[in-house]
Amino acid sequence: MPSIEAPDRTGAFAVPARLLAVLFLYSIHRVLFLFYNLDVFRAAPWREIVHAFGFGVRFDLVAVFMISAPMIALAYFPWPGRIPGNLARWFDRFFLLLHTPFFFLNCADLEYFEFTGRRINMEIFRIHDDIRDQAGQLLVHYWQVPLWTLLSVAFLWWVCRAIPLPGRRPASIVQRLIVLAAASLATVLMIRNSFQSKPLMVPHAFVYGTPPVGNLALNTPIGFLQSYDVLRGNSLPRNTYYGSLREYWPLIDPGALPPRPRNLQNVVVVVVESLSSSYVGAENPGSDLTPFIDRLARSGLHFRNFYAAGRRTNYAVPALFAGVPGLMDEAVFSSAYQGDSFFGLGHTLQENGYRTAFFHGARNGSMGLDYASKMVGFKEYFGKDEFQSWPGARKEDYDGDWGIFDEPFLGFVVDRLDGFREPFAAVIFTLTTHQPFPIPKKYEGEFPPTRDPMARCVRYLDRSLSGFFESARNKPWFRNTLFVITADHTHRPRGMAHPDVLQQHDIPLILYHPSRQLPAADTEKVGYQGDLAPTVLDYLGIDPRKRTVFGRSLFRNAPGIAMFRSSGVYALVQNDFVVTFSDTSGSRLFSYPNGPGQRLEEINDPVLREQRAKILKAFVQHHNNGLLDNRLYAE
Repeated sequence: MPSIEAPDRTGAFAVPARLLAVLFLYSIHRVLFLFYNLDVFRAAPWREIVHAFGFGVRFDLVAVFMISAPMIALAYFPWPGRIPGNLARWFDRFFLLLHTPFFFLNCADLEYFEFTGRRINMEIFRIHDDIRDQAGQLLVHYWQVPLWTLLSVAFLWWVCRAIPLPGRRPASIVQRLIVLAAASLATVLMIRNSFQSKPLMVPHAFVYGTPPVGNLALNTPIGFLQSYDVLRGNSLPRNTYYGSLREYWPLIDPGALPPRPRNLQNVVVVVVESLSSSYVGAENPGSDLTPFIDRLARSGLHFRNFYAAGRRTNYAVPALFAGVPGLMDEAVFSSAYQGDSFFGLGHTLQENGYRTAFFHGARNGSMGLDYASKMVGFKEYFGKDEFQSWPGARKEDYDGDWGIFDEPFLGFVVDRLDGFREPFAAVIFTLTTHQPFPIPKKYEGEFPPTRDPMARCVRYLDRSLSGFFESARNKPWFRNTLFVITADHTHRPRGMAHPDVLQQHDIPLILYHPSRQLPAADTEKVGYQGDLAPTVLDYLGIDPRKRTVFGRSLFRNAPGIAMFRSSGVYALVQNDFVVTFSDTSGSRLFSYPNGPGQRLEEINDPVLREQRAKILKAFVQHHNNGLLDNRLYAE
């Protein structure tokens, strides 16, 4: 009589063991994330850190079961008879294949988080060409990322070999189906991880008094998998803090400005890659990194309380040139709303007879700046391709990674501008002050390596700008040109204590005209990138056909503002207070630091906090609903 084959109990815990192994690795990654970014979390109370580790297990369960679902289905499928050993090994290979890319993403955030202040999401696909082109140097420079990934994969493979999948199954088909149903139910419950009407989502992590701690509770895979709306085009909620536009408009109305006489000067805006205010000598007595920039600051108008709209380049272009602040998790020009009608500085200048051009020394298409420049009205684009066809181009001008070194590229810009009819407007994005921080070999002796590689690049940048102005000084258009020096975002100096939310966005703004007195301005007033276009147009005496409500001319007496979004929290900065707000953590009020070395200090004033939070909510509602309805500008 044939015997009934009993279930293989030696491998009964094989699938749970694999899932527990991945959970264990995610916890190890969280420890690494904490230590790699210790300065970010140093100010957080230890209770929040401990809670984030415990709360983070829930997010880990969601990610592990979501990624493992195909493997769980295969392992518990009611296969007839035995599962051959070689097929079970293929199941394990499939399991490793599922998890390896997410191990890599989780480990990549050990380093990448410093640059963005948030976990990687699907927006990374927007810059896939840049990642592909820079993959070699990035893997070498950040070699610990593939190392931790390989160690994670090796550990998981060891677990798979140590506890093989069971070959035998319950004899009864009913028993097999019950096991499959139980496994499926457990998987669904773990993926939801909540008995509320909505499953556990990324915003639920940001419940801490120290907002960045939410990123510690998260893991990168869940942030990545739940960000599919970024690509699908459904990423903004419709806000109803106010019942109508009329109700909140008085809180955000920039007001009509009395016109200045038309003064159609040329405009050249130099946007320096990653130049934090902490690198500029004019803002840091005793620093000698930027002697030329410091001279410009003394000769022109230097705004000392100026902020970036975000922490990456693709937040800078819409803010600087279209007055759109960085109030979303992804940059607006690479979001679902990139098809909205944006009205930029370039559009207004073209309508007033300007020739407009955008210069960027990187590979054409890098960061999508060629496309973004058109969206803000800069008609012509000059990148690495155009530089290489320039008679003055040399092979050694290429930095080997991103594009053209600053000094030769700025020489190319002067040569091109010399052929432009006036008036013209040009934007110049520099490049060299970017990881991996190379400088031309001929300057390696003059600028020796330093503990902070960025500092050496800043010295080279300052020399390059000095050469640019020296060459331009002899051109007929120079004396008729307003020059603007600013940055796209910040870079934290190596060894610097973790910056607060203001220091994370603190960049310089310098206005300089070689032959004309600039209008009087309060250079201590708070401003941000969204103010640049209104300031330039105000100086030129141009009344735009459409106006941003998110920026004000810095030449006017209106109170200064800055706004951005960091770690899921909105912030509104004014010269006396800073208010933050999120739907999950509510609002907080801080005193604005008015002296060197001062930091944000929270204030317990519920009435004032609510007053300022109402203004911030008005801006957020106008931004979100304006993008949803394609009605962002005032006419």
